[in-house]
Amino acid sequence: MNLYNDFLYSPVITSIIDYVGAQGISLEIGSDFSLYEAHVKSQPRRHAVGPFFSADNDYLCEATAFWIVGRDNKGELVHTQAVRTLDLEGKNFTHFMDKHLVDFFPYEIDEEKTGYYPSPESEKICGTVCYHGELWLSTGNVQSSFTGLVALLSRLAMAVSVTRFHADYFFAYIMSRNANRGLAARCGFMHTDPNSVVWSVPGGVQDAEAWSAWVSRKEIFHLNIMTLKALNAVRDTLNMEDREQRKAA
Repeated sequence: MNLYNDFLYSPVITSIIDYVGAQGISLEIGSDFSLYEAHVKSQPRRHAVGPFFSADNDYLCEATAFWIVGRDNKGELVHTQAVRTLDLEGKNFTHFMDKHLVDFFPYEIDEEKTGYYPSPESEKICGTVCYHGELWLSTGNVQSSFTGLVALLSRLAMAVSVTRFHADYFFAYIMSRNANRGLAARCGFMHTDPNSVVWSVPGGVQDAEAWSAWVSRKEIFHLNIMTLKALNAVRDTLNMEDREQRKAA
């Protein structure tokens, strides 16, 4: 499915697509997770698809989930991400996580050493909640400018989630080492719970930690406006430089 066909009326979505395309990445969106797994398997540097986005999961369909992949000018897969709604079973997000935390892991964990420790503020998360995962951007054999696109690509997923699912909240887990480098802020998450998820593999000697990060629908609308302004400014600057170069020629 071409992103333009589905979201042509959304200026921020098309502006991000145009900008990412100008950097050499063509994007594709879909809801067939068998196809998504085939995309992922084509890239040996990319880890396997996690269980929350497995093609074996009957919950995943056009009404509940989507994926985005990107390929470079040579056709090589250089980007993945996926989003799905969560069935909170009439409860708030923290109650859901207490019950389903172990389902998020793609490998066996030591449940006795695993826990979710949310801040009181996270109790506000309710309604239609979208989980953002599978985020990967190649850093090997690609132009260096690709690595600066992760924030825009994440904001693209936020915008699509609001457009397609009318998401009330959009959240992700970010490994502590990446969160400490500012990844959550760059991607547009307005709220974070540092080290709120702790886990260990069986027999592991050291626990792993992740931050919870989330943003509300109203905040995504604000991000859309700010992102669009920034992209328009970049476009205007490039147009001005082009005109100056033509005059000089």
